[in-house]
Amino acid sequence: MNTEVIEVFEGQVPERTTSKKANINETEKNISLVAGSFILWKSLKNIFSHPTLAIYGIVLGGALVYRGTTGYCPLYDNLGIVSTEREVPIDELTR
Repeated sequence: MNTEVIEVFEGQVPERTTSKKANINETEKNISLVAGSFILWKSLKNIFSHPTLAIYGIVLGGALVYRGTTGYCPLYDNLGIVSTEREVPIDELTR
């Protein structure tokens, strides 16, 4: 194996800065899990009658199930949104 090539590229690979920490709250997790399960079930049920729509549904349902089970949303991560922080009731805002 040519070690010169490895030495040239060593240190040039950018490291991932995002960590997959939970960034959605429990309510969003539950809604994503239920909605994703339903979409996934309906899509698998219709795989033979409407294959193209079923594949889109499987992808969408799978993404929502992933989001609901892990508590991590890549879109929220890219936008910098974190909904796991404590929510302040409206009563406390008006004081």
